[in-house]
Amino acid sequence: MLFKYRKASQKTYVMILFAYASNMNVTDFTRFVPSARKLGNAYLPGYAFEFNKTGKDRSSKANVMPVDNPDMPVWGILLEFTEEGAEVLRRGDWHKHLELKPMQCVDEKGNLVTAHVFISMPHAVNEYLLPYEWYKEKIVTLAEMQGLPANYITALKLLPAKPDPNSKRAERRLKKFRESL
Repeated sequence: MLFKYRKASQKTYVMILFAYASNMNVTDFTRFVPSARKLGNAYLPGYAFEFNKTGKDRSSKANVMPVDNPDMPVWGILLEFTEEGAEVLRRGDWHKHLELKPMQCVDEKGNLVTAHVFISMPHAVNEYLLPYEWYKEKIVTLAEMQGLPANYITALKLLPAKPDPNSKRAERRLKKFRESL
């Protein structure tokens, strides 16, 4: 068990995840982790949001990287789930490219919360690929839907992106994303 922190009705919630990218889509996330529920918005201090995780499709995906400025935050949401949900995460194939690290986040009330954060392993980080426009649009849309700070959303919008050379994939991904909302 990762850790047990409180009981809610009959379920014991054992894990909190700080979601900052595609996993901010709570509706979609609950399809594979049904016990997941949003606790609220939060930020990870001393980290920067970057598109530098190498994707299988020759683009970059979201990641967080440590920075020297403790006032620089990455915004996202806190999700909690049961042991069964934590087990679903442990079984995923993400282990090849990501670490799930417990880190200190700050919730909307200013409380420190230990939450697990997906961070790309060094071998999966690149400095040369951009995200596809449809992927960036997805992250910006989720940030807006979750009510993250306007200045943070503006910063996300200013990050560079490139068109997907496979227009059918771009259309398919955006359609699937919109249907999942």
